[in-house]
Amino acid sequence: MSFRPRDMLPTEGKLALYNKDNKYLCKKSPRFSLWRRILSAGVVPVFLPPLEYNRDEDGRQGAEKKPDDSFDTIPYDKEIFVEQGETPRGYRRSMGPQTERRSKRLGSNVNPEHIVITHIAGQTAKEICDDPNSMGYDIASYVDMKFCDLSERKLYYLCSDRITSNCFDVDNTVFRERAVKARGEKSATGPKKAYKSKDLWK
Repeated sequence: MSFRPRDMLPTEGKLALYNKDNKYLCKKSPRFSLWRRILSAGVVPVFLPPLEYNRDEDGRQGAEKKPDDSFDTIPYDKEIFVEQGETPRGYRRSMGPQTERRSKRLGSNVNPEHIVITHIAGQTAKEICDDPNSMGYDIASYVDMKFCDLSERKLYYLCSDRITSNCFDVDNTVFRERAVKARGEKSATGPKKAYKSKDLWK
């Protein structure tokens, strides 16, 4: 996945534009794209010429000044490894068994050490887990009070005063397993998570 961080800031102007029509977010590959195989050295498209932006009333960067002038003008191959127009066979050959196993294990999770915590209306963890085409990060949503382990596509409740085990603890970004049974056996184990970074969306 690639995206332009400045275009993902939840400012009033940007949100109004994207809510008006999601084509302003999804039909512009330099802004947001899902790549199935791209490597760390991959080259993603950029806006040329650079975009110009309006300013919101609070002084923050708002929507682009000419949003209808920057849609994709050519189709982009989202199956590339490094760059558009490549011969893919060589890149596939260079991917060893370890890389292939890791890719299969992670599935749609582009970074298992990063989590998104959201309060934004409409952003539910269930929707992310249920969508077979979703790619991105694990997400904890206060909207539906659920946590989506995107690597396994499993859904769990967020911990609360009522739910204290077999749930995801947002404050500490860890999974709380179920209580130990009398014989010392746990009835279930949850995902082992060790996040190194997080985004908080409000």
